[in-house]
Amino acid sequence: MLKNVAETKPNDLTGADGIIIGSPTYYGQMAAEIKGLFDISSEIRDKLENKGRSSLHSLSKR
Repeated sequence: MLKNVAETKPNDLTGADGIIIGSPTYYGQMAAEIKGLFDISSEIRDKLENKGRSSLHSLSKR
């Protein structure tokens, strides 16, 4: 299932078989919306330990 971060809740993460998160990079940091999801998901972090996970990011040099 593909979800926009604005539509994703912590319980969505626990129900998934695996998690892939993509984000642009702003000044060396992930997008604020992704960081916000990580912050509100801290209470369920132990339930995510055995899930497959991956991340990808993009950046640009001007």
